[in-house]
Amino acid sequence: MIAVGGTEKMHRTVRSAVLRGLGPGDAEAEVSMKKMLRSVEAVLDAKGKRDNEKRAFAAHWWKSYLLLCDWLPNEERVQIRGPPYSVLHETVYGVAANQAGKYLSYKTWMECKAEGLVLLAALLPGSDPKKLRASRSARHSKCATPLKYCVHTK
Repeated sequence: MIAVGGTEKMHRTVRSAVLRGLGPGDAEAEVSMKKMLRSVEAVLDAKGKRDNEKRAFAAHWWKSYLLLCDWLPNEERVQIRGPPYSVLHETVYGVAANQAGKYLSYKTWMECKAEGLVLLAALLPGSDPKKLRASRSARHSKCATPLKYCVHTK
């Protein structure tokens, strides 16, 4: 039997499928399976970015941190108090991420907060992952570093 038409690569694909006991029509199924596997491998997080181990570590760090913050169930909001994000990135997240070998830059780390909120919403009863937000408190702490005691002014 002579194969006519198609590219050389397609001929090799069909031949290898036939040698494995599959019919020539199964080659199309194999190609579609490869496309499907590629799309499954390209898992995206809540921000639409390609997910990887470093981003997953940061998202779980955000989830753990946001669990410590005040949850306002009527507003679907987590109120963040305490030191500025830059201090958190340097002194809290940075140390843990460096030890794990999964350090992200400040901008990328902040993008992972959305995925952390999605993970957090699964733990909060009656919370909608699409509506849950996190924001700084209007009267946030005046701390310069998380290691010093804070003095709140009125």
